[in-house]
Amino acid sequence: NRKRIQRKMREMDLLQPIKRWKCRTTNSEHPYPRYSNMVEGLAIRLVDQVWVSDITYIRLGQGFIYLAVIMDVFTRRIIGFGVAREYIDGVSVCRMFNQAVAGQPRPKHLSTDHDPLFRFHRWLANLRVLEIDEIKSVPYAPVSHPFIERLIGTVRREYLDRLFFWNSVDLTRKLEAFRDYYNEFRAHRSLDGTTPAQRAGAALPRPAALNTYTWRQHCH
Repeated sequence: NRKRIQRKMREMDLLQPIKRWKCRTTNSEHPYPRYSNMVEGLAIRLVDQVWVSDITYIRLGQGFIYLAVIMDVFTRRIIGFGVAREYIDGVSVCRMFNQAVAGQPRPKHLSTDHDPLFRFHRWLANLRVLEIDEIKSVPYAPVSHPFIERLIGTVRREYLDRLFFWNSVDLTRKLEAFRDYYNEFRAHRSLDGTTPAQRAGAALPRPAALNTYTWRQHCH
């Protein structure tokens, strides 16, 4: 059968490996100045003291959709998502960031990596207008951004890999639903079993009455 022929061809080294195209969203090979990791020695004890941002992509049948993710380090709260369909540049990064943080209080610091996308003059001007100080992570070291890297993995595994969406507008709406679920109902072991919203000061939910309860759907 097919599986046996495939196994024999693999043993005889006759299979042609499938080349998968990947979208590179971080490029540390650039001539711009590099900065030390100022987050490492910073004591983060306040809500909205330090936000962290990163850009990933979603593979489509043809092309990619780019996704900006912003979270608050102290509470692990998702601030928002920004979506861009076209090729991203400094203007697109500003648009995605402003889309994600609309209606939110401004942080004191924003941590980003050394990608040239975060060196465009319009991006830097946008942060100056918003009065946000940018601090950089360690180059070539994703572990210097552990919370946002873990969050992106969670969004992919628990939601995007199981999600169907029609277009970027539909994707944005569904990501907002996931953000609300993640912030208000998803407990974190690193936060002593509380949710990001509770860490930010939200009241604890009332205990459920076992004689009158209903199931609540999330992210449907």
